Amino acid sequence: MNPYAPVRSKGENLTQKPLVVRHAPSFSRGFGRGLRWSLVLAVPAFLALYFDYSIRLNYEVDPATGAFRIRTDFTLRDYLRCALHAAVPVTAFIMIPWAVALGILYKRRVRLQS
Repeated sequence: MNPYAPVRSKGENLTQKPLVVRHAPSFSRGFGRGLRWSLVLAVPAFLALYFDYSIRLNYEVDPATGAFRIRTDFTLRDYLRCALHAAVPVTAFIMIPWAVALGILYKRRVRLQS
């Protein structure tokens, strides 16, 4: 029996429901699921790194008093630089490895089940 052939449940005739087709296991399907699940970890990590970088760039120490002072010349380019600095490690160390690992495991899991 072909596990990817269209299937019908018991008592179902042609007028009730269309056929349901099972998808073949693929790395790309698992990779896509891995990317979606990696967002659970990536979004908080990105926000933490983004605010860390923006605070470091946005505040400076006044040399005369030693107190913190907010920079007034912080531009959109500076905010984009903070976002890029935060996005690179999150993508490289969380999202891509998580997606690759889940893609491999998804393909292996589906192969073991059939």
